[in-house]
Amino acid sequence: MSESVPVWREALTNRDHELYPVAWTVFMERMNAEAANERLTDLKEQAIPLLSTILEDEYLHTEDAPGNGKAPINAVKLLGDWQVHEALPQLFDVLAETQQTRPIYQPTVNAISNFGEDILDDVMTWVADKPELRRKAAAVLSRIGVGNEKAYEAIASWIVPDEYDMAYFANCLIDINADEAASTLRKLSQDREFEREERNVLKAKSKDARTRQKEQDKAATVLEA
Repeated sequence: MSESVPVWREALTNRDHELYPVAWTVFMERMNAEAANERLTDLKEQAIPLLSTILEDEYLHTEDAPGNGKAPINAVKLLGDWQVHEALPQLFDVLAETQQTRPIYQPTVNAISNFGEDILDDVMTWVADKPELRRKAAAVLSRIGVGNEKAYEAIASWIVPDEYDMAYFANCLIDINADEAASTLRKLSQDREFEREERNVLKAKSKDARTRQKEQDKAATVLEA
């Protein structure tokens, strides 16, 4: 018995298939997101299941696949641009399973971040009791949680002695609230539970936070002038 043909392959090879324009758009190696959004405006409802199928197909993530592995990346971009809420669990799964060096990693962070502050609680639920996901969660929280106390406090709580991603978390705090980060990081840099080298890192990041705040204040003054 022959294997069934994947729907994405049917759509690529059959010009009469309703998803033909979707497939050829998503499998472009250099898809222009703006042009794709315009082209697929009337096909979003039909396209979403196909995008999900493309993400699930491990073969399509390889460079030997049609599109040289770009189809899943393009699918992620479109799901984020369209803010498809039912796709969030799958996007979180992709982020959890993807190494930060993989090409699909940053587009996935961007796609999830496109949903904005409304999904902050979803991110917190996703990362709860999973320390290994904290860096990835922080990447999203620093984008969607600017000025948000809950996002700030979550990342601040992850800065503990012997934390490998300490400097990264500090940078995320600065992105969320530079003024508050300067104070938080200064206090942590004086905590003797941290090793001297860690305290030095925190002290340096506190200085970075103050510099960032001064730059923001200066920019605000120019805008008001």
